[in-house]
Amino acid sequence: MNVLAHSLLSYSEGQVIGNLLEDYLGTIDRSSFSSEIQKGIQLHREIDNFTDHHEKNYLAREELYPAVGRYAPVFLDLIYDYFLANSLDINNLRIHADTTYAIWIKNRNLFPSILKKMVPFFISEDILFSLRYETGIIKSMNNMLSRCKYVPDKEVALEKLIDSYKNCEPYFANFYPELERHIKDFYSGL
Repeated sequence: MNVLAHSLLSYSEGQVIGNLLEDYLGTIDRSSFSSEIQKGIQLHREIDNFTDHHEKNYLAREELYPAVGRYAPVFLDLIYDYFLANSLDINNLRIHADTTYAIWIKNRNLFPSILKKMVPFFISEDILFSLRYETGIIKSMNNMLSRCKYVPDKEVALEKLIDSYKNCEPYFANFYPELERHIKDFYSGL
């Protein structure tokens, strides 16, 4: 759930929507969306592909594997959003979060039913902004753990995550600028 990165790496309202939609579309025909939303969907896939296959992230996931096993990539996305939120000016982050929420609300008619239910929760929890704080990342990790059926002891897993997530900061610091450059180059080819 690297929602912050996906929204920041979008270049239009339609792309913000496409970047959010992609994880929730399932078998829905993507060609029925506007070209800007389709670009957002393509950006989402490219962000995920680049992130999932980047060598630095293999090492970062190893930091998290003892806590959450196969879910390490999902938690790494979440943790990277925490570091990203902290790398931004707090006022710019607030503006970005509020702008993104307004875009989601304006376009909610395009969302599948599951996303229509989740977006109000995302906004009420202020997920794009609250990740800036340790309480926000811990709450988000705990929420994510509640959906991980193959993590037997969620309390122990959360303790291990809390002990290890900050070890991922150097990986993020090296990776994110590369992701930004890659997506800028990718976008110029769309």
